[in-house]
Amino acid sequence: MDCYIIVGNTGRGKSTVCDEIIKKGIAAKLSPVIYDPNGEWKKYTGAKPFVYFDEFIEKVITLKDKIILFEEATIYLSNRGNNKFLKQLVVQKRHYNNTIILNYHSLRSVPTYLLDFCNYLILFKTNDKPVFIEREFRGFDEIIDSFNYLNNLPDDNKQDFHANIVLELNKPVKKSF
Repeated sequence: MDCYIIVGNTGRGKSTVCDEIIKKGIAAKLSPVIYDPNGEWKKYTGAKPFVYFDEFIEKVITLKDKIILFEEATIYLSNRGNNKFLKQLVVQKRHYNNTIILNYHSLRSVPTYLLDFCNYLILFKTNDKPVFIEREFRGFDEIIDSFNYLNNLPDDNKQDFHANIVLELNKPVKKSF
């Protein structure tokens, strides 16, 4: 019943993290549903034919007990505009017992309105320009600081190449009564 936004360059480890989340979801009796325009997740989806994104998202908003992965979200879920079906899906995740994963190659492509509804931002190094991130995420200091830290890691160190930072968004409030 969580929502993850995973961001990073190609080869940084996004798919590995997604696979771990999907396996935990399956162990919790959630069935995977994956929007997979490149056919990378056949081990979970089989050889299903490609459908257009609008058709896919309109169908998944009614599903329950699923782990829903949007592979390549950078292509069809950008920071320009507001997708009403995606918003409905992430807002209702707890009520429908769904876990949602959104994979992006660029932090700048992540719609900031989603940050209000997601639980985790898993950030790997990206090719985003710092000036754009500072402007787009003004007020999200933890995201900007994490981006800058990862952006300054050298690419020639194999240990740091897959480095990531997990930010917990929208932490639950502890009851005091």
